[in-house]
Amino acid sequence: MVDTNAVGGLKWVKGEIVASLRQVQGWLDELAERGGDQSRFNEAISALGEVRGVLYALQLAGPTRLTEEMQILCEDLQAESLPNPGEAAEALTLALIQLPDYLNKLEAGQADAPLELLPSVNDLRGSRGAAPLSEAELLVPASVLSDSEISAPGVHPSLGQIAARVRPRFHLYLVKWLKED
Repeated sequence: MVDTNAVGGLKWVKGEIVASLRQVQGWLDELAERGGDQSRFNEAISALGEVRGVLYALQLAGPTRLTEEMQILCEDLQAESLPNPGEAAEALTLALIQLPDYLNKLEAGQADAPLELLPSVNDLRGSRGAAPLSEAELLVPASVLSDSEISAPGVHPSLGQIAARVRPRFHLYLVKWLKED
């Protein structure tokens, strides 16, 4: 069964998440076609960080991990440190397509099944030469598997900024919901 709090929160922010992912895809397409401005990578990395923070706040572990891997791959593409950038760009494009589809399924009431995202996560990791994740590593928080890592790095500082951006919409939808009752 889907956590109704996560799905309820997802309904309020999913449009912005999908818009951010489309924007990232547009920037990556622009870079692939014309070479583009390298600052687009910074914008893509920042947008993926915001999406990751929102998904983390909604406690959607699979989508959060997929977004984290997309963000790391963008950083590696920017640094031009990948052995096969074409393969990496393809894996990133597929992940950018799969994540909104997965969120649509959650919003429609399907159960959260993060293992559906494991192949995409491992494709992203493989394209940068990292070892694939096991099912346990995807499902179990890193803090349980490792004493050295308390929380996901880079998520907490951006949560305040994201909350400030999302709060007005949250209040608007809350008022609408209360008026319907």
